[in-house]
Amino acid sequence: MSRETETERNATADRRLFGEGRGTQAAYLACDLGIARVSLAGGRVGKAGVVERCTATSVATDGARVVAGSTRGVLLDEGEGFERLGDPFEVAAVGFGEGCVLAAGEDGRVLAWTDDRDRRTVGEVERPGWFDGALLGAGDGVYRVGETLNTLDPLGLSGVNDVAGEGPFAATDSGIYRQGAGGWEQEHDRPGGTVVAAGEAVHAVDDQGTLDRTDGVWERVDAPVLPADLSLSDAGVLCGVTGDGTVVVREPDPDGYGNWRTHPLGLRGVVEFDMG
Repeated sequence: MSRETETERNATADRRLFGEGRGTQAAYLACDLGIARVSLAGGRVGKAGVVERCTATSVATDGARVVAGSTRGVLLDEGEGFERLGDPFEVAAVGFGEGCVLAAGEDGRVLAWTDDRDRRTVGEVERPGWFDGALLGAGDGVYRVGETLNTLDPLGLSGVNDVAGEGPFAATDSGIYRQGAGGWEQEHDRPGGTVVAAGEAVHAVDDQGTLDRTDGVWERVDAPVLPADLSLSDAGVLCGVTGDGTVVVREPDPDGYGNWRTHPLGLRGVVEFDMG
């Protein structure tokens, strides 16, 4: 009999929790205890569990794999558990590019690993923020990892905390920007901490709360908590998490968006949250 993988065990637990007919999606959090996994189905939140103990600094998933940043290096789970990529170093941000795993160190180095685990040094930035695909936000601007994985193309701005590849959008210390044909245009003038976009759905968090973008205009929404990070599920469900581990979910309804639901997970020190 073949050994059941961690991924298969998680899928079995999700079916027991939500039922066979309800689609589920896993979200991953980087927190004080390490990397935690939580299942979501529509507006419902399942139990969270730590899947890798480490001092976690970043996390990303592409749906099939999970990459984690820690103070001791990059960890990759392809369904059989986490394994370290390369030598230990203090990681600031991780992500997935086209056919590669990306990481930025606290020292500003940006590295890439191809699917065959070949490591490339891509370049250097100041104060790495977060990745979204090949885009990286940093203190000295937005960068795009080159297709050959040995260049960083500067795209402008400064004080960038987060980026969204669709748009693209950037959440910066001076506001939220969208890149158009003439360059970056400021659309919101409050400091932005995080931004997420998928199709027409664009959301962000500034220093005062959560924002929706509708017809090019940013509008404040009445979320019950101030999320530290946001993510969108495959079904378009907006999810966020606070630094003290409270998940907040807002499920679309036929007239727009439904009510918010909150679910405390009992996790502390959450620094990043991703649903792929």
